[in-house]
Amino acid sequence: MLLTRKVFFAFFVTTLSISSVYAGHKESQKPEALAIDSACTGDAATAQCGSEKVGTGLLRCLHTYKKSNPGYKFTDGCKAAMKVGRADRKEHQAQKAASGATNAATPASP
Repeated sequence: MLLTRKVFFAFFVTTLSISSVYAGHKESQKPEALAIDSACTGDAATAQCGSEKVGTGLLRCLHTYKKSNPGYKFTDGCKAAMKVGRADRKEHQAQKAASGATNAATPASP
C-alpha cells in the first residue's frame, strides 16, 4: 500500500512538472506568432479551426480551409501578419545558416 502511494505521488509530481513546462513554453510565444493569432481570429472562426494557435496547427488549418474553398480570401490583417511572420522566419533561418557556416569554417582547436 505504501509503495502504491509512493508510485502514485511520483507519477503525479512528474505529470505536474511536465505540464507546467509545456504551459510555460506556450506562454512564451514570439510576438509575430501572437500577432498572427490575433489578426487571424476571424479567419480561424470562419475556417472552424477551434482553439488552434500558431505552432499548434492554426496555419495548417487555415491553409487547408483555403485550399478546399477556392473562393475564400484571407482578411488583409491576417495576410499582413502571415507575411511578417514568414519574413521573420526566413531571416531567422538565414542567420542560423550564417552562424552554422561560420562555425564550420572555424577549425577546432586541439
